[in-house]
Amino acid sequence: MRRSRLSLTGFSQDYRDLIQYTFSPLAQGDPNYFNVAKARSRGLEVEAGGGPVQLTASYAWLDTEVEDAGFDEGAGATFVEGEPLLRRPRHAAGATAFVRVAEAVGLQLSARRTGERSDRDFSTYPATPVTLAAYTVVDLSAEAGIAGGRGGRPGFALTVRGENLLGAEYQEVWGFAAEVAPMCGSVPPTARPTRSSSPRCSGSPSASPSTKGRSLKRTRKRWTSDLLPSPSHLCGS
Repeated sequence: MRRSRLSLTGFSQDYRDLIQYTFSPLAQGDPNYFNVAKARSRGLEVEAGGGPVQLTASYAWLDTEVEDAGFDEGAGATFVEGEPLLRRPRHAAGATAFVRVAEAVGLQLSARRTGERSDRDFSTYPATPVTLAAYTVVDLSAEAGIAGGRGGRPGFALTVRGENLLGAEYQEVWGFAAEVAPMCGSVPPTARPTRSSSPRCSGSPSASPSTKGRSLKRTRKRWTSDLLPSPSHLCGS
């Protein structure tokens, strides 16, 4: 019988000498980067899990505040005294369910919810305060063991992952498009030809700023297949 677990973590952090850029150094010839800003962060994290299906759920509450804006001035500055740090969600939650449908086959369904976050549209000057909308991403993965470990050697498993199955549209950074990777495959180093280089996934665009700063990040439904050493559990870290 699998035991249940519950964990509760609280934290409080102070940040000082945060790096800040200025177009107008104090003296001619001085650098443009200074360690001047100050902020604090505190929060609470709760995680629970257990049961025959290996259910895990988590929730995080985060409260941040800029205490010293440094050189920044105005509502569109990167640091605004009394306001939260950029791109930090106040609320975030997630849930994962893993079930082994056969001796060597397992399925995992996961969902994560990220709350609203403050950001800036840097395509304008001065920058414009914006809000990144909350979003939910649902992923599904399957694992099948194809070779067991022997004599101290690792075994191997085939893993297939489908990411963002519901096609959620969201942005992690305002005005930046998503990196969308096509289907990729990999094999253990011992199985590769001696002259071949590491497999590379062609067609993966790098993040680029939106010309208007308004384009949504669309993380498309993505399926990935990997041939990797067997992890302790599906998609575990």
